[in-house]
Amino acid sequence: MNKQILATFTILLFALAITGYTYSTWIKTINIQNTIETAQFEILIQNHNTTLNPQMSTDNHTLEIQGNISIGETLWTGIIIKNNGTTPTTITYKINTNDSLTWQTNFTHSEHFYGPYTETDDISPVWDQATTMPPSDGSTTPPELLAQNMLVIWQNITLNETPPQPFTIEITVTYTATWQGWTDAVSVIYTLTYQQGET
Repeated sequence: MNKQILATFTILLFALAITGYTYSTWIKTINIQNTIETAQFEILIQNHNTTLNPQMSTDNHTLEIQGNISIGETLWTGIIIKNNGTTPTTITYKINTNDSLTWQTNFTHSEHFYGPYTETDDISPVWDQATTMPPSDGSTTPPELLAQNMLVIWQNITLNETPPQPFTIEITVTYTATWQGWTDAVSVIYTLTYQQGET
């Protein structure tokens, strides 16, 4: 009988030791350290060129241009959009105005895209020769803009028809970058005034 009790006690003691060891093994704290890098997504206007009065916003996202325009006059505006992020992006553009009838009746416009370029590329043939814009190799649709690359854009706006009365029109050209679910945009905002009698 004593041997049976002793054997049972020994088995229980052994089971308790195994349980304690197992419990102490499972309650150990595991520390995992890792670095997660997220993509950076941003475009900005790196440079601009226009004969009118320009004003750049402090975040380099909006270029405001004000001035007078006469019949037959063509206004050229150049901007360099920089993809300041770590991902490639697709650029699209849209034009909005506060006076669509005057815009559609009296104005013509065109966009010319050049690039993409890296920081070390020579962009002078499509940037410095503003008086001969656009160069012959420009595209009418923007290409994909790789990370840390630049896109040169020239836009012309021409007042072709004689309006029946003086006007001031606001024209907003927005360039939107898209990558997966992210978007960023830069804009060129024109405020143009036509006075009757100007030719």
